[in-house]
Amino acid sequence: MSSFNSDDEREPGHSMMENGNASDEDEIMEDADGDQDDDEEEEAEIEVEAEVEAEGDEEDDEGDEDEPDGDNEEETHRPARSRSATQVPPSRPLPSLRPGAATAATYDIVPYVAAPMSTSINAFCATPCMRWVFTGGSDGYIRRFDWVGSMNGKVPLTVAQKHPFVDSVTRAGILLSYWENEEPAVKSSFLHVPETTDDLKLSPVYSLAVHSQSLWLLSGLESGGINLQSVRHDEGKIITTLRKHTSAVSVLTLASDERSVLSGSWDKNVYDWDLNTGSVTRNFTGSAGQISAIQFRPHSAGILWADIVPASNQSEELDAPGSPAESTRSYGSLFGDDDMGDDIGEVSNQTITNGKPSSPLPQSLPSGPTTDQNTFLASSMDGTIRLWDRRVNSPVATGHPARGVPPWCMSAIWSTDGNFIYAGRRNACVEEYSLHKGLGQPTRNLKFPLGSGSVTAMTAMPNGRNIICASFDNLRLWDLKWEEKRGGPTTPFLIIPGHHGGVVSHLYADRTCRYLISTAGNRGWEGANTEVLLGYEIYWPNTTTATTTTA
Repeated sequence: MSSFNSDDEREPGHSMMENGNASDEDEIMEDADGDQDDDEEEEAEIEVEAEVEAEGDEEDDEGDEDEPDGDNEEETHRPARSRSATQVPPSRPLPSLRPGAATAATYDIVPYVAAPMSTSINAFCATPCMRWVFTGGSDGYIRRFDWVGSMNGKVPLTVAQKHPFVDSVTRAGILLSYWENEEPAVKSSFLHVPETTDDLKLSPVYSLAVHSQSLWLLSGLESGGINLQSVRHDEGKIITTLRKHTSAVSVLTLASDERSVLSGSWDKNVYDWDLNTGSVTRNFTGSAGQISAIQFRPHSAGILWADIVPASNQSEELDAPGSPAESTRSYGSLFGDDDMGDDIGEVSNQTITNGKPSSPLPQSLPSGPTTDQNTFLASSMDGTIRLWDRRVNSPVATGHPARGVPPWCMSAIWSTDGNFIYAGRRNACVEEYSLHKGLGQPTRNLKFPLGSGSVTAMTAMPNGRNIICASFDNLRLWDLKWEEKRGGPTTPFLIIPGHHGGVVSHLYADRTCRYLISTAGNRGWEGANTEVLLGYEIYWPNTTTATTTTA
């Protein structure tokens, strides 16, 4: 006789001898039915208990001191069975700038890592902690690299790979994964498109933007769409596609709250997207060239911001070839300086949108390593630089190349304090625009040696004195405060070793001022490139020369 070890209660008169011919399956079914009944009774008790607790708060306040029931007390300690949404974990604090980086007189930048690729690297982004970096190429693939492992030298370069680089470049970039930048099929009620992955259409990657904790990633498509993809979970899965642009999306810039993104395209338009709804909240139109750069303005202390009334007596000869007629307007000084003359007009503290006053502009900007999420610059390939306020439909200021300078701009950046704009030009120079003096004409021209080639990428260093400029021949660390003195440096720049002979698509210095990354690619425009990602470490006096990095 088989024995059963079961604690389940039986019905009166039901014995095992009477059910001796019952199978094990019947026994299991009875146990399951009993457990289900118990669960239903337990859920009913919990629901009644929750209602009693909700209605009994007032009675407790009135002084009801009944003896608590032991069973009910035990039930209150059980986890609640509810379908409520889980709380979002707090986000990690952003890395802070290393001590001494903001006061360094100069920097020593040494290359260590190389990641050769067989495609033009058109797009780049990285997490703020520099745990992962992402690249997008003309082959239609997005690649994810382990940056900490790469800088720690876990994988060495081969002898053949080290040949085109300087001696310090000995470490290889660690490729973790890659996936397709797929062009999703547009669903149509008139045309049946089968859901199959046999004939995937890949799109060259022209722009990337990643979430600070790498939960999701945005990638620009050649058709004008923007793919929102998951990264950590089900990597590369397309969650949705934002569609409004009609040509390749060349720039993606996330806001600091990561709830909106600015996109620039070859269709000459800039859109402000709400990532919660997937809709465009504002259009910034009027550019005559493909959008090449979008960057939010850094905060600076003590700077006044005011609405600018365009001057009425500006000459139309200042317009660059191919620019629209409305771009000839000059908006004067952004801050209402007295030395700009009477052309500035009256300054008000409100913006004008379609003839009606909008929200007032801030009168002061706080200090700190943050950005003004309302003000941004947008450069276009026709050489024009426009300064926008996200609350206004028309540009606040417009800058044009100086006379004799080709109407071309592939990169434009802010200075660290947000008071100057630097634009790279085709004729081996960088033009400086001062916001205090308006963007009508550049205030200074940083000229490179003849034969340097076009300046295609730039980044500002945290000391406010240096900017790094990438031309066709080399990377240069430019000293903005250089003065020719006896016994001093004879040139206003230092050569950064590593890159040589090719178009650089991006220069990126991380928030801690520890790493510099350069990517070689033409971003779909023109020019040959070396198709390699180079990683540098940044030093300055009183810093260690150790190159090891911790996660």
